Amino acid sequence: MSDPPSEDPVLTQRWSWTHLQHRALVADVGEALVRAPTLGSALRACCEAMVAHLNAAFVRIWTLDTPSDTLELQASAGLYTHLDGPHARVAVGDYKIGRIAAARRPHLTNAVATDPEVSDHAWAERERLVSFAGYPLVIADQLVGVMALFARHALPADTLDALSSVSDTIALGIGRLRAMAALAEQQERYRLIQRATNDPIWDWDLRSDVVSWSEAIQTTFGYPLREVGTTGHWWSETIHPDDRDRILHSIHDAILGTTDTWTDEYRFRRRDGTYATVLDRGYLRRDGRGKAHRMVGSMLDVSAQRQAAHEREQLVVALTRSNQELDQFAYVASHDLKTPLRGIANLSQWIEDDLAEQASPDLRRHLTLLRDRAKRLDALIDGILDYSRAGRVRGQAEAIDLDTLVREATELLAPPAATTVEV
Repeated sequence: MSDPPSEDPVLTQRWSWTHLQHRALVADVGEALVRAPTLGSALRACCEAMVAHLNAAFVRIWTLDTPSDTLELQASAGLYTHLDGPHARVAVGDYKIGRIAAARRPHLTNAVATDPEVSDHAWAERERLVSFAGYPLVIADQLVGVMALFARHALPADTLDALSSVSDTIALGIGRLRAMAALAEQQERYRLIQRATNDPIWDWDLRSDVVSWSEAIQTTFGYPLREVGTTGHWWSETIHPDDRDRILHSIHDAILGTTDTWTDEYRFRRRDGTYATVLDRGYLRRDGRGKAHRMVGSMLDVSAQRQAAHEREQLVVALTRSNQELDQFAYVASHDLKTPLRGIANLSQWIEDDLAEQASPDLRRHLTLLRDRAKRLDALIDGILDYSRAGRVRGQAEAIDLDTLVREATELLAPPAATTVEV
């Protein structure tokens, strides 16, 4: 800040008024960047403050859209307040605004009507514009926008210095507001993800041992958020005592190690005192030295799946035992049934042998039929045994004589002579 004139009271008073306006401008810009809820409203308040405190004709601020390398008009105050028109979007390098952005240098003039950077001198004369001050908005060598001011009076050096300081403040404000908007968007996305899943999500700050939980901790395990502890100790106390040491060693090995993921399964106590089987998975964030400072994860209740697997195992055991008992029963039953059949077959043969020539043809035929039916019953018992082992014992394929099969079935059933079969 320059020293005030010491002799001329008029100049001293004018100097004091100007610098009061500069201080008020800086204060209003700072307040706008802190209090305004959105980037657009903050930049509009900054433009209005410059118009009011510097008696500017109009002020505009553009921000850079990096992917398209285009300046987008965000705020305008004074003579023009609209945000559309030919200067709503300016490519970096085009017009004086785009060239300020490309060069990363201010453009200052108190002779707008003859300035070669001003494309429409007739418009400038018609609007009685005298001065222009355009500043690139830069943060750490990164362009974030351009600020431009037109006035109907010359801009003294002190005012240009104040504008330079204001442009730096606005650049920092844009960076902060963009970071806040990105953070808010990320937090909203995180909240939506939390609501979209039934699985409890946890976020553990390893440096402060503060853990936050999603609302699903209540819907899944019954704990209202007001009852959920905010430290890792609360979580460890809800682990089943028989699983606790194993899980704590497991997760601390992951934190102290180099891996970025952790997964384990354990029993987690519900609010009603019962235990759920959970599959817990976490992702570790590490700093540049590899030290873990944050862990985010989710808990999946797999109780139903594990119960179903347990019941399936029990069913397999029961079926195996039942099959063994069935095999034993079939073996005993077949033995008890086949023994009298062999006796019948042998007895019929002995009768036929004893009678020898005395046996009539009809008797021989009936004795042969008796033996054949005993053999068929024996084969039927073997078939029942094979059926009882179906799916567990693979039999060998055999060729079947269909004529013989039909004839034997007919003899076994002995249908009336008038019986017909439709195929």
